[in-house]
Amino acid sequence: MNVSLGKLLVGFHPHISSEIRHLIHKQIGITFIEEIPQIHVDVVHVNPDNLQACLSQYCALSEVKFVEQDGMVHSTLIPNDPLFPQQYGLTKIKAPEAWDLIPSDVLNSDCTSCVLIAILDSGLDLDHPDLDGKIVLNANFSSSSNPEDETGHGTHVGGIAGAVTNNSLGVAGVTFNAVKLMNIKVLNEFNQGSFSGVAMGIIYAADNGADVINMSLSSNINSSTLQSAVEYAAGRKVILVASAGNNNTSELQYPAAYPEVTSVAATNENDQKASFSSFGASWVDVAAPGVSILSTFINGEYRFLNGTSMSAPFVSGLAGLILAVNPSLKDKVRRIIESTTDRVQGTGTFYRYGRVNALKAIQLTLRDNVILTTGAIRNSVPQGNKLFIDMINEEESIVQTVTLRAFRLNTNGTFTPFISEVFVIGPGKVTSKNYTIGFDSPVEFQIKVAPYSDFTATFTNLDSTNTIINLILRPELTDLTDLTPLTS
Repeated sequence: MNVSLGKLLVGFHPHISSEIRHLIHKQIGITFIEEIPQIHVDVVHVNPDNLQACLSQYCALSEVKFVEQDGMVHSTLIPNDPLFPQQYGLTKIKAPEAWDLIPSDVLNSDCTSCVLIAILDSGLDLDHPDLDGKIVLNANFSSSSNPEDETGHGTHVGGIAGAVTNNSLGVAGVTFNAVKLMNIKVLNEFNQGSFSGVAMGIIYAADNGADVINMSLSSNINSSTLQSAVEYAAGRKVILVASAGNNNTSELQYPAAYPEVTSVAATNENDQKASFSSFGASWVDVAAPGVSILSTFINGEYRFLNGTSMSAPFVSGLAGLILAVNPSLKDKVRRIIESTTDRVQGTGTFYRYGRVNALKAIQLTLRDNVILTTGAIRNSVPQGNKLFIDMINEEESIVQTVTLRAFRLNTNGTFTPFISEVFVIGPGKVTSKNYTIGFDSPVEFQIKVAPYSDFTATFTNLDSTNTIINLILRPELTDLTDLTPLTS
């Protein structure tokens, strides 16, 4: 849903008469448009320049139950791929709703500087019509002399992440048509590979421009060579995703268990952990569909397969989609994916975060001036402009106490408070109020947020000049050594 800045929806308590409601609108200076009497909601027109002030005034009134911006809804983009109705995984992670939010030129990029997802697997079917034009590089680090896929596993994985979409053929891919694929073969005709082969594949992908590496493979043996290759790629800002394994145990699997890698478990159509999926919130990060997943297969075919191998490309595909929308967020992609998951059954026990949600991830990606933080941040905000701060709740408690300290740090070491309008959004609480915030006069509030989820605070600078806003979240974070003094 896109927000319409021209209208507000004001919900009143049922006992408030229409005369009092119209009087309130008149006092605030708002134009009444129409009423939805069955639910006691008035639709009113607001000047976008006065939006925050009007929200503040309505929120301060006891007669008002809620106030929100009106919005626009539109049909969900459904690709014309004939097998899409059988791809519940894309629907489950809300990929079509996410595609709706992305500009068409991004979804169907000409890829002059395209996002690249390296598929480290058994290879890809280079002649598959639903991968036509998607494969930009081929390399073979397996014991097989054939660079193409001989088992179908890699082709299936590649199709989940990057099948050609909306081409009236076969299946759709998570990334629509926004990325290209690198075919890095590391598994032979028996779906077996070596630590050295996978390590060389990782390094080759990183050295040749991969933005994301998908590894739908695992071993219960920790290899220093494999770990070194993972660290090499991570050091080059490559996003690494791996399947958690199909052992139905909490035994660590590699490379998924390395801290640089996003580890992916499998869920079924009912958002339950797949019976075969490895698990453990200490090392498995997120979950994605992995049961009865339809995708491309060798010889131009399509097949249903099961496994965490199928789950991983949902996540690597989502990472690629985020980068296609905003390449500057590369350092934040993992945090965006993790913080926007749905807390399905097993979250916190089988996997630290929940099942991935593409819609919420893209919504966060498209937000202007987003800062993901739980510590100190510093940003310049011109007068009247807004700073959106997405605050991640990493506490176990669902009630999060947040302390905001905002100030100017002057050259003489003193703090100058400023006036800021704060609009805090979170499950169960919406508040808007003018505060004078300083380091010694923080604003503190409690907000009910699910563990490992997020909420948003919007700050509008009401100072007469451009102001550097220094915000410290949590009262215990008071170290200012990383902040540079400003000119008074």
